[in-house]
Amino acid sequence: MSHTPHIKLTLSPNDQQQFKSLVKQYEKKEFKKAIKTADAILKKYPNHGETLAMKALVVNSMDKRKQEAFDLARKACRYDVTSAMTWHVLAICYRNDQCYAEAMRCMHQALWLKPGDRQILRELSGIQVQARDYIGLYQTRKLILTTEPKLETNWLSFAVAAHLRGDYNGCLNTIDNFEEMREKQRVEDRERRAAAAQSTGKTPDPVDADKPDPFEQSEILMYKNMVIQEKGDLKGALDNLEAIKTKVVDNLAWKESKASLLLRLEQWANAEAVYADLMSINPDQRDYHVGLQKATLHINAADFSVDKTALSDEQSDKLIALYEGLRSKYPKAALVQSYPLSFFRDSQLDQFKAVFTANARVHLEKGIPSFWNSLKPLYKNAKKVAAMEELSLHWLKNLRTIHKFEAADTKIQSPSTELWLELFIAQHFNKLNQHQTAMEHIDAAIKHTPTCLDAYLFKARILKHAGAPVQAAELVNKAREMDLADRYLNNKATLYLLRAGKIEEAQKLIDIFTKIEANTYNNVFEMQVSWYEQAEGEAWVAKGDFGRALKRFTDIESHFKDFVEDQVDFHTYNIRKSILRNYIHLLRFEDKIQGHDHFVRAAQAIVETNLRVIDAPSKSDLEDLETAGMSEEDKKAYLQKKKRQANKEKARQAASSDKEKLPYKKCYGGRCDWDPEGEKLVKDASLEKCVKYVGLLQKFASSSLRSQLLICDVHTRREKLLLALRALKKAVALAPRGAAEPAVHAAMVKFLNTFHAKASALNAVVKQVIETEITTLKLSSVPSAQEYNDKYLAENSGDYEARFHAVKTAVLVLGQKTDAHKARLLDLASVSGYPLGAISGAYHFIQQNWPKTDADAFKEAAHKKFPLMEAFSDAPAASASAPAESTADGEDPSAEPQK
Repeated sequence: MSHTPHIKLTLSPNDQQQFKSLVKQYEKKEFKKAIKTADAILKKYPNHGETLAMKALVVNSMDKRKQEAFDLARKACRYDVTSAMTWHVLAICYRNDQCYAEAMRCMHQALWLKPGDRQILRELSGIQVQARDYIGLYQTRKLILTTEPKLETNWLSFAVAAHLRGDYNGCLNTIDNFEEMREKQRVEDRERRAAAAQSTGKTPDPVDADKPDPFEQSEILMYKNMVIQEKGDLKGALDNLEAIKTKVVDNLAWKESKASLLLRLEQWANAEAVYADLMSINPDQRDYHVGLQKATLHINAADFSVDKTALSDEQSDKLIALYEGLRSKYPKAALVQSYPLSFFRDSQLDQFKAVFTANARVHLEKGIPSFWNSLKPLYKNAKKVAAMEELSLHWLKNLRTIHKFEAADTKIQSPSTELWLELFIAQHFNKLNQHQTAMEHIDAAIKHTPTCLDAYLFKARILKHAGAPVQAAELVNKAREMDLADRYLNNKATLYLLRAGKIEEAQKLIDIFTKIEANTYNNVFEMQVSWYEQAEGEAWVAKGDFGRALKRFTDIESHFKDFVEDQVDFHTYNIRKSILRNYIHLLRFEDKIQGHDHFVRAAQAIVETNLRVIDAPSKSDLEDLETAGMSEEDKKAYLQKKKRQANKEKARQAASSDKEKLPYKKCYGGRCDWDPEGEKLVKDASLEKCVKYVGLLQKFASSSLRSQLLICDVHTRREKLLLALRALKKAVALAPRGAAEPAVHAAMVKFLNTFHAKASALNAVVKQVIETEITTLKLSSVPSAQEYNDKYLAENSGDYEARFHAVKTAVLVLGQKTDAHKARLLDLASVSGYPLGAISGAYHFIQQNWPKTDADAFKEAAHKKFPLMEAFSDAPAASASAPAESTADGEDPSAEPQK
């Protein structure tokens, strides 16, 4: 007999006992037994809401049955709408699926049916903080505190809720009330124990027997001081800090907080003294140096940096005098020794040489490979670069002949000193893009000590910058083979192989240090190896396999979703342990985690790859290009042959994937990816999908030039010209050369072309705003796209990168493909520097748009001018269509797994 959903079913006494057993089985995680028990009850009462809810809870805890759990939970609510339990279970299902808005709605419904339920209230507060509903969190925590005022964690949780809501006074009052309540409770407990001891004749406990834990008390006091600072009462925070000094356990955090407050209050002398004290603890902590420099110069700018801020002569002299004392006080601190090199002016080159000489000799004698990295900020000053080069070459000459730095020296240097000096000079010339000279010195270093691993890594870096990724990968692999137990070398070799387009070899290498018996894709995904997924994705893009590339990039996105979800476990843990400052820092870190470099690069790559998929020619267009000039009979035979080859490849891949299915399920409980090749991602590529990611880039990476150019491109294509113009203006502000930056110029031409094409259909106000704003970009009027591009090409004819972008824009955006444009690309005689990306890009662009003879002529000329570039030599080259992007300073991204 069926029951209507409005009638609440009541279980018999025996079935009620069985239901209690079901609850215990779930709590013990005996899920199979719980399913059998639930089915036994449902066999008698198929519409019993709470049993359906318990079964949903059990199923939700099992793998691959999420949808079944949702269906059961919804059915339970339908059959027992007045049960708080059914709504509570549905809320848990939504919470586990990260649908926090729906979870909160269901929790509120459960709470309405069962007011004041502690379990529901606690779980609701966790969902609210996860969803950053701080107003709701404040109300929930206030209700919890009202129902359980004796629990200390409830007071602290309510204080944190007030803090997150921005109610600093409420937070401070709550902490004060908490301390009073705890002290009062201590007195009452002490009196009760004393009375009990007196009645039994026992000795009463010592007065401090129930004294609070020193660490817990210290953390609460420091948290209270943190809130006072954020309230804006800096003087009050400083006074409070002095008052709690004897009760604080974390003395280092106390000193750091005091130094920061003194700096913000502009008490320069006191701040300088505290930072000097901190430096005696750790002279290589960069934050202490920056604080000391600010205090010395009486500067309170948050973004101050001696490497980026122009210093006056007086300021330079102050810092030089400061670090003269520090250098003698901390002779072994690397940061103390290298910082002064940034302070010397061009008129003080003799002093600069003296400090550089003293610093360099120590590092070269000890053989410290990272010494050159500490000098990279100096390469903005041509005179300092020339001085370092002069001294280094002079020392090398002496070491080769007399084995001393200077003839007047008494100490004979070890042969290893010459090795490290060769490596230093090689890195120096590599930074200056003088790769041939750098190769001469690195080869001399390898000849000097063939077993030096760093020499092979440095040579690989030089080759990478010179456009030889295949040779670079071979060298790093050679270094790896010298020490097979080194994970770092294994990761480096993997990264270089991916840059060289050797994906299968890279997959075999990365598997060496994984203990899971599954394919590479599953290993790196489960271990969240973002750097590998990014590099492999870029390698797939270079090969034109956009599906697999998008798959790797979206995997990185899924890792960051996991990072956000991971904080759920800490909402109660941090409060329970009283580490409130760390908890606040965690929440704020999670709020901006999508600004992390790994996520930003992945999001940028997703947008770029989607745009390339959108721009890719259709299958019919490709077939027309491939069969151009063929007869109908030859064309038909060619297409049939191509189809047979595609079917064979598809069958081979299917057979390969069948072999991998068993270990995949075995290792991961049957977790299955139904789109391993990313075919669905390619099919779904659209501007609407790009909008999601450019929104994230606008929010979390607005200071990135690459992000702003992508935002401008996407909105220009969508004809959202005001949004595109906003991004374009930011790009002009961020670019080193402003509107003259080649990539910015290309975006400007595309924007102008779209604007003029759509001008007649634009709203009059929008059109006026755009015309007004464009003039702020140093344009007297709104030129046509062709006029603007021609003018740029004429003004920047000596800059090959600018020339390439202008020609490419003329061909692709403006539809102009002339012999004059081709001649500008073929003219390599005037090229200065080493514009690796522009040269490689121009070669592939000529291949796509002009006859083969022109591409061959370009290749021959480029090989003569850039002999190290593999794209122009007959040796096997990487399959990449363009060199892999490196970081701004020329270093490799970290090759160590990070989370």
